[in-house]
Amino acid sequence: VPVNNAREKKPEEVYLSDAAKVVLCETLCNEIQVYKTILKRAQNINKEQYIQSMQELKTSCPKEAMEESCVVDMPDISLKVEKAKGELIY
Repeated sequence: VPVNNAREKKPEEVYLSDAAKVVLCETLCNEIQVYKTILKRAQNINKEQYIQSMQELKTSCPKEAMEESCVVDMPDISLKVEKAKGELIY
């Protein structure tokens, strides 16, 4: 069902509590780890941009910014890739 998000939001509709932010960061932990890997490997950003991005991440999700792994393992999507593409790429 489509949702109309065009109207002005009340502050209480867009506010995330500190507890909600922690849960969101924990839930996105694997995605955050992938993001950090992409930042490290990116050839189109300089050192200052990398540092700024990491500082922003530390502000939003400090625990996940510092850790290198998550409580929940990264899901194995190899079967999905195989099904979608017809072959596994290693």
